[in-house]
Amino acid sequence: MTWLAPFLLFAPTLFDQSVVRILQRNFPSAQFLLIDIDSREIIGARWWDSDRPIPLGSLTKPFLLTQRDDKTSCSPQQCWLPQGHGRIDYIEAIAQSCNSYFLQKVTGKVRYLDPPPSPTPEILIGLGTQWPISPIIIARAYATLARDPEATTTRAAMRAAARRGTAKLLGIDALAKTGTAPCRHKHKAPTDGYIAVLYPPETPKYVLLVQVHGVSGATAAKTAGAMLIVLRDGK
Repeated sequence: MTWLAPFLLFAPTLFDQSVVRILQRNFPSAQFLLIDIDSREIIGARWWDSDRPIPLGSLTKPFLLTQRDDKTSCSPQQCWLPQGHGRIDYIEAIAQSCNSYFLQKVTGKVRYLDPPPSPTPEILIGLGTQWPISPIIIARAYATLARDPEATTTRAAMRAAARRGTAKLLGIDALAKTGTAPCRHKHKAPTDGYIAVLYPPETPKYVLLVQVHGVSGATAAKTAGAMLIVLRDGK
């Protein structure tokens, strides 16, 4: 598929159909996929080439198997945050998207996704462009994570991301992970922002994957938060 046009692809309920129409009308600048977690089907979307692999930045971090034995000191030289994150554990490393933690702790193993051909720590945590993944593949991986009984800690970390971490601009309780990646649009910007959200937080029903052109993942969270209000209220 080359273009997921703004029409309904799969609609288990009339509520979902109404939500998709509102999202398509009210957020013309955002590309998005809305996935039903139980069926893993697309409820609705607007995304150019959603099956074309692209860099997705830190959206890969929840799928990396890491050593979680103790806290690790974030090295500012390895991280996006100039002053570093201090001593940090796995939950805060996901919540704050700490590059340094994952560079030190990744084992090279990945769950729910096919690993890259050269699984260096830098590639695994989403730096650069050498591990492209299609939006539909990663959205379905998040759907798997939402139901995996062994991913309880990762889901707790994603909730922390929404409450106090890089996804806090959501402004609504959810499970989330942000990502920032090199822009792939015709009209280039420094970066594109991505966010994957599992909602509602207690027993997620939806994966909402959002891309906003020309911003960071943390900024894209604000758009996704407005979309979640539509998903919550149906209007």
